Amino acid sequence: VTPLTRAACDAQAQYVAGKLMELYNFYRPDVTEATVQGFKKTLREVNALLSEGFIMNKHLGTSQITFADIMNLSLIERIVAHKEEALLDVWAGEDFGAIQGFYDTIFQES
Repeated sequence: VTPLTRAACDAQAQYVAGKLMELYNFYRPDVTEATVQGFKKTLREVNALLSEGFIMNKHLGTSQITFADIMNLSLIERIVAHKEEALLDVWAGEDFGAIQGFYDTIFQES
């Protein structure tokens, strides 16, 4: 792996983690419709990144797990775990199949 590839993985991992960390605000009691819409937008972005399997697949042209995937696994795991409870309003009416597919693939690999 080249230093440039490592840097790209690190940058992408930090970007995704930053986006997913926004979802922790959802557990506050003062969640508004604007907040829900913001979370949906965040999940749409993450879903698009995962549309080809793993976070770096589009950038690297490969189909393999990278540091970016491992770094964000716990955040994505929480999203999937709470999709039918705390995040129901965010998940409802949306197609976040790539997020679910990523989760399923990672746990099939382990």
